[in-house]
Amino acid sequence: LGRDGRAAWRNVPSRLHHRLTERDPDMAAPCEVSLGRGGSYFVRFLDGEVDYCLPAAAADVCEEIERRGGTITNIVLHGDSYDYIVRHTELVG
Repeated sequence: LGRDGRAAWRNVPSRLHHRLTERDPDMAAPCEVSLGRGGSYFVRFLDGEVDYCLPAAAADVCEEIERRGGTITNIVLHGDSYDYIVRHTELVG
């Protein structure tokens, strides 16, 4: 990922590859990417949009955060295990 908004990749999960190649060139570029095991990933774009494909345990945590009014801002995935860290906005209730 470059400071000028350009991105290049190789050997990323197919879903992420399609997500990146199908974006209109005028759309915000990716600025943060985390790759995990089994094709899992998290990507954040310069406009704040996020997309992710996560292992079940991490997906469950993210669903609970969103159910409680939080917004996922970053996910760090470990490449050699299924460990992860989720950063999010404050929860309601």
